[in-house]
Amino acid sequence: WKAEAQAKRKAWVNDYKVGDLLRTCWGYDQTNVEYYEVVEVRGKHVMIREITQKRVETHSLQGSCVPLPGQYRDGKAGEPMRKLATEQGVRISSCQWASRETPTIVAGVPVYSPAHWSAYA
Repeated sequence: WKAEAQAKRKAWVNDYKVGDLLRTCWGYDQTNVEYYEVVEVRGKHVMIREITQKRVETHSLQGSCVPLPGQYRDGKAGEPMRKLATEQGVRISSCQWASRETPTIVAGVPVYSPAHWSAYA
């Protein structure tokens, strides 16, 4: 089983492209959502930067958000990070896994589905 999984990982060809968006969704007492944009592809690795998001509070301490492509976070959060790309997504940290966001194209413009977030008081 291990040898088969390893062979499958080695055979996988990185199909990420510059401009692809990734989304995390994680947390214990709250739901944290972050968005990342692929800014460079190097073999099986991608360079990503965290981007900002438009957040709307729909209830007390919770709401929905959508990514704002090309609008990078200020400071350390927005600096490029080199990460290994896999068929399942990109591991950001030990508790964050980012998966590819697929937009709907409306009149030639990509539209992303809102994600739910919540905060702990």
